[in-house]
Amino acid sequence: MNLPRSSLVPCVRALLSFLFLAPITPTLANSLPFFWREVGPPTRSDHAGVYDPVGDRLVIFGGTEGATRHDDVWMLSLSATPAWSQPPVFSLRPSARSGHTAVYDPVRQRMIVFGGNDGSLRNDVWALSLSGTLEWKSIEPSGTPPSARQNHTAIYDPSGDRMLVFGGNDGVQRNDVWALTLSASPTWTLLTAAGAPPSAREGASAIYDLPRERMLVFGGLSATTHQNDTWALSLAGPPAWSPVATAGTLPSARSFHDAIYDPVRDRMIVTWGEVTLPSQTVMALTLGGGTPQWQTLWGIDWSTRLVAAYDPVRDRLLFHGGSYSTFLYFNQAGALNLSPAVSMTVPIPPGVTAWAWSDASGIFDPTHGRFVMFGGFHSDGFEGGYNSTAYGADIGSGTWTNLGSLTNTLARAGHTANYVPSGTPRMVVFGGACLGSCSTYPYNDVWQLPLDPPGAWQQITPNGTPPAPRSRHSSIYDPVRNSLIVFGGIGSELMGPGTRYNDVWELNLNGIPTWSPWTPLGTPPSARCGHSAVYDPINQRMVVFGGRDAVGLLADVWSLSLTGTPTWTPIAPAGPVPSPREEHVGLYYAYPTPPGPFSSRMMLVYGGMSQSDVWSLSLDGSPTWSQAEVLGTRAPFDAHSRLAAAVDNQNAVWMFGGNGMTPWKLVPYIYTGVDDGPSSEVQLLRPLPNPSRGPLVIGFALRDQSPAKLELFDLAGRRIESREVGTLGTGVHRVPLGTARMAVGTYLVRLRRSDGVFSVKAVVMR
Repeated sequence: MNLPRSSLVPCVRALLSFLFLAPITPTLANSLPFFWREVGPPTRSDHAGVYDPVGDRLVIFGGTEGATRHDDVWMLSLSATPAWSQPPVFSLRPSARSGHTAVYDPVRQRMIVFGGNDGSLRNDVWALSLSGTLEWKSIEPSGTPPSARQNHTAIYDPSGDRMLVFGGNDGVQRNDVWALTLSASPTWTLLTAAGAPPSAREGASAIYDLPRERMLVFGGLSATTHQNDTWALSLAGPPAWSPVATAGTLPSARSFHDAIYDPVRDRMIVTWGEVTLPSQTVMALTLGGGTPQWQTLWGIDWSTRLVAAYDPVRDRLLFHGGSYSTFLYFNQAGALNLSPAVSMTVPIPPGVTAWAWSDASGIFDPTHGRFVMFGGFHSDGFEGGYNSTAYGADIGSGTWTNLGSLTNTLARAGHTANYVPSGTPRMVVFGGACLGSCSTYPYNDVWQLPLDPPGAWQQITPNGTPPAPRSRHSSIYDPVRNSLIVFGGIGSELMGPGTRYNDVWELNLNGIPTWSPWTPLGTPPSARCGHSAVYDPINQRMVVFGGRDAVGLLADVWSLSLTGTPTWTPIAPAGPVPSPREEHVGLYYAYPTPPGPFSSRMMLVYGGMSQSDVWSLSLDGSPTWSQAEVLGTRAPFDAHSRLAAAVDNQNAVWMFGGNGMTPWKLVPYIYTGVDDGPSSEVQLLRPLPNPSRGPLVIGFALRDQSPAKLELFDLAGRRIESREVGTLGTGVHRVPLGTARMAVGTYLVRLRRSDGVFSVKAVVMR
C-alpha cells in the first residue's frame, strides 16, 4: 500500500550538526515538505452526505472539483453558532471518489458509503462511526455484491435495517435494486420485484416513504433523456414496482438532483438538478390524501450534484455545494426553510462568499491577519465575468469579508498587487486587463486600498510617463526605495498578438508617486508575460522565473540587482530544473530554523497552465532548484494556474482561484511533538537529511499502539537494523537508524504493521 510520504522537521538538521559534527549544507533546507489544507467550507460536487441527529450536524464525504476527487470528511455543526470543521479521522479511509452514495444508520450511529468512481468504478462499502472517535471501517458483506457503479441512489430502510441501492451506471445504466443488511453479518441481496421497473437510469433521487413503507424514485437520466416520472417500490410485503400517478404541474425533467422526505407535511421534496429546460425549481410532492400532488416550493435556480438532507430540529432542507454547468463549483451550505413560510438562508454560517475568480491577485495583510485577494474573472460558459471587489479571508477561520469595490468598469484580471507598509498600510494594484482573458483592453492605472484602518479605493495619479498598458506582468515592492518595480507583461491582443515587454519601471511612492523607466546594465531577459518575480531582501534583487516569450514557454531564472546601478544577470541554478511554465505562482518564502534568523530562504513556485508540482529555488549560497515534497497524491485545484497567492505570518502559502471557492493553504510540515500533519493515517516520512552521512533520522506517524517494526536494509537485502516502535503510540515520532560509519550507498527503510508495509529510500554519502 502506498500512502503519502513527507519529510521530517527542518530543525533536525541543527540537531544532527550538533551531535555528529557533520556540516549541513544550506541546500538541504529546500527539502522542507509541505501539505495541502483546505480552509473553511469545502468546494465540491458529486459528493455524499447525511444529517447526524445525535450530533446535530451535516456530515459530507468525498466529491469532486473538476478532475480532482476528494477523500476527506467535513462536518457542519448546526447548534449554537454553525461552524465547519474537518475532523481528524484515525483510520484508513475510502479512496477519493465521486458519484457515490451515503445513508445514515441510526441503529449504530454511522454513515454508510457505497460505490462511486475513484478513477475506476467501485462497489465497496465503508462505515464512518459518528460516535466517539471518528473511524472508517471497511465492510465486506457476504453474498454477491452489486456491480461497481456510480451515480446510483440509496436509502435507509428502517423496517428492514438495511440500505437499498437503485440504478446507477456500471458502464451501462441500471435499474436493479440491491439490499445490504446492516446487522452483525452484513449481506448483499439482489431484490426481485414484481411489476415493470423504471427504465434504466442514473442521477435519480430516492426517499423512504415511512407511512407507506416504500421507496419513491424520481427522475434521472435514462439513455440521454432527463426524466420527471415517479416510481414506487413497495417494501411492506414482497417488493413490487409501480408507477405513481400524480396531479399538479410536473417538475421539469431533471437528473443529478437530490430529494428528502418531509415528515411534518408527508411529502417528497426534489431539489435542483440538471434539466432539459434552462430554468428549474424545487418541487414538493404531497403524498397523503388521494392522488399525490406536485407544487412549486422555490423558484430560484441554484446548483446540481449537491448534497441535501432534512434538518428536523429546524424544519428545513439543508444543502451543500454542487456545481453550475461545468465551470463553477460551490462551497456554500444553505437551507430551504419550510416553516412558517418557505424561505432561503444562504450561506450557513453567514458571511461573504468570494467566487472562484481566476487571474486575481493576492497579498497578506499582517495587521488584520488576513489573506486579501482582488480582481479576476470567471467563465460560466458565456463571456467571462470580472471582479471589482477585494475580499479578505481571516487566516484563522477562512471567513471572507468584503473590503470594498472599484466601479464595475474598472474590474480586471492579470494585474499585480503588492502590500505596501509605508504610510498607511495598503494594497497597491497596477495594470491588468478586462473584456477577455487575453489582454483585450489592458490598463496602466494605479489604485490603492487602505487596510489600516480599512478605507475606500483611491486612484493614484503619479507624475512622469507611465508604462504602456499591460497585463500578466510582474511587480515587487522594494522597501529600501519604497517603490514598486514592474517588469515585462503583454499589451493589447485586440487586433492580433499582443506586444510582449521586457522593460523595467519604477513607481517611487515617496512624496508624490512618480513613474520612471530603468535601463539596467547587462543583457535583459527576453520579452515575456505570465512569469513570476520575487523580492530577495538579503541580496537586494528581483528574481524572475519562467513565463512565455515569442518562442514559447520558459524555465530560465534572472536576477535584477537593486543596489547601485541595476544590472541583469542570468542565473544557472544547480539541481533538476522545473519544466517550462507560465501563469504559475512564484513567492518569496523564508522559514526560521536554528541558527536563524532565516537559515532557509527560497523562491517557491507552484503550478502553471499544465503543471501541479511545487519547486523551491534556494536564495542562500549557490542557487539550487529542488522539487518540494508535498504530502498527498493530488493537488487540490483542478486549475493550477492564475491563482491569487501570498505567504502569511505562520509560513503558510495561501492560494485561491481556479474552480474552487475556498482558499487552500500549502503548509510546511514542521515537527512539534504531536501529530500535526494533514491526516492521521500511518505514514513513513522521508529521512532527513537525505542524502545523509549517517546515521539516518527516520520520521513516521502511527495511529495507535499496534505492533510496528522499523527496519533498515541495504540494496543487497541485508537487514542492518530492526526496532520495535509500536509502543510509541499515536502521533509523529523520530528515531535514529544506522550508525555514523554507514557505507556510502542507497538504503531501504521499511515500517511494517499488520495493515501494510511502508517503504522509503535513503542515501548515504560522504
